[in-house]
Amino acid sequence: MKKRSMSIIVPIFIMLVVSATCVGTYYFFYNRIARSKRVETKENLTITMSSENYPRVMTIPELENLTNSLYTNFTENEINNTVSVEFDKAEILNKLISREIDVAIVPSLSGNELASLQSNGAKLERVTAVKDALVFITNSSNTVNNLSKENIEKIYSGEIKNWNEVKGQDMEIKVYQKPSDSFVQKVLENAFKNTRVKEKSKVNIIKSDEAIANINSEYYSEEGRIGITLFNNYKIMYNDVSEGVINSDKLISIDNIMPGADTISNNTYPYLISYDIVYRSDETQDSNVRKWVDNVMSEYGKNIIKEAGFIAN
Repeated sequence: MKKRSMSIIVPIFIMLVVSATCVGTYYFFYNRIARSKRVETKENLTITMSSENYPRVMTIPELENLTNSLYTNFTENEINNTVSVEFDKAEILNKLISREIDVAIVPSLSGNELASLQSNGAKLERVTAVKDALVFITNSSNTVNNLSKENIEKIYSGEIKNWNEVKGQDMEIKVYQKPSDSFVQKVLENAFKNTRVKEKSKVNIIKSDEAIANINSEYYSEEGRIGITLFNNYKIMYNDVSEGVINSDKLISIDNIMPGADTISNNTYPYLISYDIVYRSDETQDSNVRKWVDNVMSEYGKNIIKEAGFIAN
């Protein structure tokens, strides 16, 4: 009876030890990863902020990773008070004007947008702090590495249907887009202002960036595919873009310009996205909002932006 009990207890004990080891290892590495996101060198930091004096910041989901990182580094607190909403720049700016929030981080305001807001009595200040880019990816076995702006727009309008039309293999081009209400899709359609983007019902839709890296997804297994995402998302998904080719996908250069930190920073890559920090002009010179903006634009803030995978302006 004793031997029988031991034969039951020993396996259970071993399972508990293994489980505890796995959990401990997970939390050890998780904490190391979390700590690695902090930027230690606090050069030019204007003020160390607490959760109590931290401005109310609203942004779009695509920038949540960045705003969370700013909060963590500025306050040394894992709790964040950043609010994200679906892409609606007007809604975010309205909340800023009505004083529901203190800072908006949104895709850059055009001159016309700013003039319209000013004409309606809103007094705002802005600074461009972050850059990203719309990038195009295809399977790494594709012999096409570069496309002209004209070609990429003809592919997305449905005018070019085979890779042999752009000096590639005789293979149908499978065009993937994002849902019509997604931020990336809106960026694509705005970039192709003079081109009719192919009807959504006739193309495949990538519902999430995770699907791009999922070997079970239709996108991943399609040989002649071309898809879209943000440069930052691509870096996060594949972790290393040093060679431009990761797993089954590679970035496509546009007019012989490969998207990268340098070409996005110096504005040579064509499909750029910039984000503005926007705040009310009546903020006093010593307000926490202005100090927060100074922090973001400092070398320390720029390092946080880089660590989050974005390009600092």
